[in-house]
Amino acid sequence: MRAERDGVVDANNDARECFIGLDLGTSACKAIAVDARGAIVARAGGEYPLFTPRPGFAEQEPSSWWRALNSAMKTLRAHLPRGEAVKAIGLSGQMHGLVPLDRADRVVRPALLWCDQRGADQVEAFTAKMGGVERLLALTSNRLWPCDTVGKILWLKDEEPGAYERMHRFLIPKDYLRLLLTGEHATDVSDASGTGMFDVRHRRWSKALLEAVGLSFEQAPTAYESQATTGRLLPPVAEAWGLSPGVPVMGGGGDSVVQTTAMGVVKEGPLGVTLGTAGVVAGASSACPVNPGGLLQVSCGNSPDRWHTMGVSLNGGGSFDAVRWQGFRRSFESHVVED
Repeated sequence: MRAERDGVVDANNDARECFIGLDLGTSACKAIAVDARGAIVARAGGEYPLFTPRPGFAEQEPSSWWRALNSAMKTLRAHLPRGEAVKAIGLSGQMHGLVPLDRADRVVRPALLWCDQRGADQVEAFTAKMGGVERLLALTSNRLWPCDTVGKILWLKDEEPGAYERMHRFLIPKDYLRLLLTGEHATDVSDASGTGMFDVRHRRWSKALLEAVGLSFEQAPTAYESQATTGRLLPPVAEAWGLSPGVPVMGGGGDSVVQTTAMGVVKEGPLGVTLGTAGVVAGASSACPVNPGGLLQVSCGNSPDRWHTMGVSLNGGGSFDAVRWQGFRRSFESHVVED
């Protein structure tokens, strides 16, 4: 028997064990608890604003993510069984973003998001510096796109040198939450694949790319496979959430890769289509695929022997909204003329 109220679904509250998934989206942080059979025990979420100070810019305050997550977990916890029943926590979230941190792990400036295009000029210049698209494909299996994390770092270096100098490490958005949960600077290989500095074929950071940007391995988060334990829940967080300290926090994955895996697209053949703000057509492979011309985005998959390939349009569901608005406007104007 399952009932939904206030954004929470109660299922089997007598479950002996459950698992929590956290997803850091562009507009909200979602939390879900499922039992060992995959049935939903509870879910909740918290929203936060997106700032666009200039055309092509998209920023968020990481502190707002943490507030939203704590709000969601407070709601979720009230509908969970015993705290010790939570066996693991997994993370997914928006890819390609940049969270710059200083030596004390304080956020240097607001995070630059996946849809932020400000680094386009830097990406073009850096591609030329590296010897062109074919050289990048040899290093990472991908060309560079304006949305990639590397373009944001290079923009910071050019346009906000003070912030760049204070940046001791960088994280991808969901991994900032991991840092607060575990104290670890870590990511997973699927999310790292979207930075533009990751050797997707060999599932490791590209030394050549990091050095060309001016970064060291120590400044990049440690990259784990999605199913690996990346750290354990810190006692203060566990106490605040009513959970047992030491709950393992797993690698998880970038949202575009995780959603394809969740569709069951894990072998060659089937394709998955996702239509959100952006539109994605994606497939899976048991070997790192060739990417002629770098027209697709190739990522590590959510298991060690899988890779993920996708074509992306940043204007997916947003295009339908535009068409719908145009239809409404024409209908409105025709009524005004008739009147």
